[in-house]
Amino acid sequence: MIYVFRGLARCCDAPCRFCGEACKVLARGCEHVSVCFQPIVDAPLGRYVIGTWFVMFFVALCGGLGFISAECDDSTIACAVFIVLAAIHASFAYYLQRRIVVGMTKRGQQTVNQQELAREAGRIMLYDIGVCLYSILYVCAWCWCFYSFAMLGCGGGAGFAAAILLILYGMAASTYLLAWYCCTCCAGTAGEVWVLGEGRPAAVPRWQQQLPLHQPRAIVGSPILVRPK
Repeated sequence: MIYVFRGLARCCDAPCRFCGEACKVLARGCEHVSVCFQPIVDAPLGRYVIGTWFVMFFVALCGGLGFISAECDDSTIACAVFIVLAAIHASFAYYLQRRIVVGMTKRGQQTVNQQELAREAGRIMLYDIGVCLYSILYVCAWCWCFYSFAMLGCGGGAGFAAAILLILYGMAASTYLLAWYCCTCCAGTAGEVWVLGEGRPAAVPRWQQQLPLHQPRAIVGSPILVRPK
């Protein structure tokens, strides 16, 4: 009789073992994906880039569904434009982040404070030709999304969702970038730094960033940093 119960126990345990192995495979897959996205998430504007990609994925998906179900040329064109705009927004988010990081590393700086980061971001927004062209397209595309509702009147129902997402993204992205720049400028007085390549900010006293350190002294065997007079 005991063998019967053992057999039943193994049969019941099999799904659990299968789920456990599946979870391990999924965890390893998520870990590899995390490694791929880690440099983007840890770099300046990481949340902006990931958020843009997330929203633009659904914009492109809705645009594609609307393109398939469109019943007239106007709806087909509108849904195709939604897909193109999604690709442009997603590409620019990554472009802006890389321009900031590359601009700092070209100066030979691996660790920068928030004030330097804000200065570099401001320089790029003022003088970079890609940012200039995208700014014009950004405003025109946002206004066109309102007009696209009239083009979608003959079909392409999912296109309405794409238009609404683009309108909301236009307001949210501009607000976020403005708030990020203002906060970065204000944080420059707090001595917070970014380690390029690792990305995450680390709080370091401003006097340690700007002034050379004397030879560390030892008190009870523990080294300390001495602020120069």
